[in-house]
Amino acid sequence: MKQANMSDWMRGLYTLGGAVAQIVFGALPFILGWEHTVGSRSAETFTLITPAGYAFSIWSVLFAGSLLFSIYQLARPAHEPLRRIGWLAGNAFWLNAIWETYVPFQGLDGVSLVIIQLTWLLLVVLLLRASGDDQAGFWDRVFRAPLFALAGWLNAAAFVNILATSNFYELTWLGSGELAPAVLVLVAASLAASLVLSRLPSLSYFAAVAWALYAVHIATDMRGDEVLPMLALGLMGAVAATLLASGVRAMRKPRA
Repeated sequence: MKQANMSDWMRGLYTLGGAVAQIVFGALPFILGWEHTVGSRSAETFTLITPAGYAFSIWSVLFAGSLLFSIYQLARPAHEPLRRIGWLAGNAFWLNAIWETYVPFQGLDGVSLVIIQLTWLLLVVLLLRASGDDQAGFWDRVFRAPLFALAGWLNAAAFVNILATSNFYELTWLGSGELAPAVLVLVAASLAASLVLSRLPSLSYFAAVAWALYAVHIATDMRGDEVLPMLALGLMGAVAATLLASGVRAMRKPRA
C-alpha cells in the first residue's frame, strides 16, 4: 500500500474545505441579512427556461454528497483514483463557493457566467478522468456519484444562465424573452449533456440533467407555453436515449 504524502493531505483538506465552504457561503446571505441572495438575483433575471422553484432543492443533496466525498477522500489520502480527481473536485467546490458569495453583490453578470461554466468544465474533466480509471472500486463509484450529479446540474445552469446574463445586460435579442433563443439554449444544453454521456454513461449525471429539464417542463407548462413544455420532455427523452446507447456500448466493450 502506498504511503500518503504531504500533497495528499493538502488535497484532502483543501477539498473538504471547499465542500464546507459551499454550505457556509450559501447560507451567509441569510445569516448576515444581506440585501440580496442568489435566489433574489435569479428572480431579477428571470428567463423563459428558468426551472420551477422546487428544482433548486437539489443543492442540499449536492452539498451533502460533496461533503461525503471529501470525507471519503480524506480517509483514503493515498488512494490513486482519488489522487486523479481530488484537486479537480476541490477547485470546483471552491469556485462554487465563490460564486455563491459573488452573485448576491453583483448579480448574474458575465463574471458569474464564467465561474459557472468554468466549474462545469472542471467537473467534466473530472468525469473523463474517472471514466477511464480501471482502478476505481465500488465505493469509489458510490462516493464520486454526487460529483457527477453536480456536473449534470451545472450542465443545465451553465446554459440557462446565458439567458439570465443576457437579461442582466439587457441584450436586445437574447435577453428579450423571445422563444427562439430559449429554444436554442435548451437544445444546446441537452446536446452538451448528450456529448458528455456518450463518453461516460453516468446515471447520476443524467438524473441531474433530467431533473432540470423536467423542472423547465413544469414551469413552462404552468405558464401555458405551447412549445417549451413539450420540447423539454422531448430533450429529456433524447438525453436518456444517449445514456442508454452509451451504457450498452460500455457493456459490450471487451475487457483486457
